[in-house]
Amino acid sequence: MNQHTPRTSRRTLTCGAELEFLMPNHHGSETAYAPLVVKLALAIKRGCSEPVAAVCHHQESEQRCLVCVAALRAEDVLDQETVIFKHPSSPDAISWGRHFPPKHTFYVVKAEDETQAALRRGPQRAIELATPVFRKKDVDDCFVSLRNVFGALLEKLNDIDYDASCGLHIHTGFLDGVSVFDAKRLITLMFMLEYVFFREIIPKHGQASHGASLIRDSGFGAGTHGSRRDEETCPADMAAHLPWGSADPPVRAWNGRNPRRWRNVLRRVWNSSSLVDLARGIRQHDEYWKPLSFVIRLRDAQGKPIPEDEEPRDDCPRSTFEFRYPSMTFEPKFVQFWLEICNKLTEIASLPANEYKQWIDSFDCDLHTSDGAVSDAWAQEHGFPKPEVRALLTEMRLRHVAVDWRTISENPSEWIGPVDDD
Repeated sequence: MNQHTPRTSRRTLTCGAELEFLMPNHHGSETAYAPLVVKLALAIKRGCSEPVAAVCHHQESEQRCLVCVAALRAEDVLDQETVIFKHPSSPDAISWGRHFPPKHTFYVVKAEDETQAALRRGPQRAIELATPVFRKKDVDDCFVSLRNVFGALLEKLNDIDYDASCGLHIHTGFLDGVSVFDAKRLITLMFMLEYVFFREIIPKHGQASHGASLIRDSGFGAGTHGSRRDEETCPADMAAHLPWGSADPPVRAWNGRNPRRWRNVLRRVWNSSSLVDLARGIRQHDEYWKPLSFVIRLRDAQGKPIPEDEEPRDDCPRSTFEFRYPSMTFEPKFVQFWLEICNKLTEIASLPANEYKQWIDSFDCDLHTSDGAVSDAWAQEHGFPKPEVRALLTEMRLRHVAVDWRTISENPSEWIGPVDDD
């Protein structure tokens, strides 16, 4: 359809990625991450000109770790948490610093999340590499930058690897901050597109093991977050953003042929009062708030994480949306495609109700028109997306992603493992 009215004033969208790698822990300790953090950071520093930082990782008995030692040698400390190995050399460094916390201008190397670390066993540890924060218009620069970093890692390290447990997480946000309505609109898109879009984009072997379904496993989706009373009332704001208003949506594959359930899930979302409550509702809660395929990372004005168990508040200006569908790769183009897709969806979520409603209507039309036209096996064999996916990508003006479909659907980077010195 592609008949969306252009908006006169658009907000500045920001984006970045977190990439997880595996490295063997030669020190025989399941908690000694610092040597690996230093090793990966130094490989980037010595292999390319991209700015890189490393986060300290002290063990209980340590007052300083190898990251601290490396920092003292460099004589360059950014703050108490993050140590700089190399300052940015590009002329853009000063202007970036005006808009983002300083460490967001660097590739930042750190140990994996503590929750994930507690679950990991065996000889390998996961190390996380976060890209700098980019503006949406600079995604091409991110592509070039990632090529440089991947090249440096493969040249300097012969023991870096990844598997299905390693995530590729795309973060998006806005320079002027994320609002409750931004989040509600984007969550609505996720619930609408997850089943027939994201699950078609990545074949089973490419789905991250941690990217569990929102509609099936989240508190909102399972009906365990919010109250039954929320399902009885359609907020006026929700009705204003949907082409069918307060009525049930049509019966479609994207709502599992169960429009009433989908409507009730959305009513729970749109009756939510804060970003904190929304962040909880799209997680699965058992012993802790487990992140699924899409999460809201709550951060305060300084960019520091806000605990999910904190009382609801609206002052989370540096929060980001995190897309956790794909698994790790050494193919920069795969990362770029995901940045473009997630950026576009976030941009749509920032639009006023009338424009947003047009997108929902177009997506519904595209999905319904092409539903079931081609089998999964046939589409994979012939290397291009199924018609509904192609229609959505074309609608979002991402036709080039459909053209290069094999890159994003098969994730064809070579397996990287220990290289024999012989």
